[in-house]
Amino acid sequence: MPWGRHSAGSREILGFILVAVSAASFGTMAIFATYAYRGGASVLGLVVLRFALAAAVLWIVVWRRRLPLWPERVWHLWVLGGILYALQSVLFLQAVRLASPALAALFLYVYPVLVVILSAILRRGAIQRTGVLGLIAASIGLLLVLGVGGRFSWLGALLALGAAAVYSTYILFGQQVLARSDPIVAAAHIALSAVVTLTVAGLVLGGLDFQRFTFDGYLYAALIGLIPGALAIFSFLAGLERIGAARASILSMLEPVVTVLLSALLLAEGLGPLQLLGGLLVVGGGLGTMLPARTPKGPVQAGQAGDD
Repeated sequence: MPWGRHSAGSREILGFILVAVSAASFGTMAIFATYAYRGGASVLGLVVLRFALAAAVLWIVVWRRRLPLWPERVWHLWVLGGILYALQSVLFLQAVRLASPALAALFLYVYPVLVVILSAILRRGAIQRTGVLGLIAASIGLLLVLGVGGRFSWLGALLALGAAAVYSTYILFGQQVLARSDPIVAAAHIALSAVVTLTVAGLVLGGLDFQRFTFDGYLYAALIGLIPGALAIFSFLAGLERIGAARASILSMLEPVVTVLLSALLLAEGLGPLQLLGGLLVVGGGLGTMLPARTPKGPVQAGQAGDD
């Protein structure tokens, strides 16, 4: 019926907006991390502070809204945050430290391709023609946009590729878990579990090094906790539940565009005509995934929105 189609369409549009906000927020993390490292921050200490501040903000929201504290199978959320998301964050921020933010983002963004392929194999997200075209355009654009200079490190590249593999698993597993959880409650548990895991790891193995942080180190750690922390985590989880893992991953390719643009503005990494063209292709490829797929005749069920 028309109302069902309208409701499903509105749900998808909101999902795309949420994932786009998340991508832009995540795109600031490598820049903030670069400044934090200049302020004496360690990788593990920075990640702990990021998740600690994000968890504090999210749990305040949970408390103010009187949301249920312990959703069904809460341990799934702790696996997502305490293992997968914590590991991905450490790998990526270590890659940023060893290589430039743009190069780290380049290697990390193998993950949308992995998610789309794995989603099709596992039948968790059907690849439509518009999705394939969007993926091709966005991938080509990504290579152009991230074709910038910067220090190169094979270890940094391998760490970023490892982060991509872990994040792909996080997204696919998360799509199933989030169907049973409020996104704010889920984000709060994910952030808290990451804090617990990383703090224990830091106390046992060392590497927190909070005494070496300067004021700037703490300042940029706080910004990471608020923007690519609380805001980005909640926005992505809420959007993922609405549009599915495959399209969320392709639209998330806006993140490296933000990283490269901020690198050019703040870190003096210039962009040439090819990089600007690549940015248009990435944005166009991401937006291409928003085009409605052709469906068989008959009413569209609202529940189908997150399954393609």
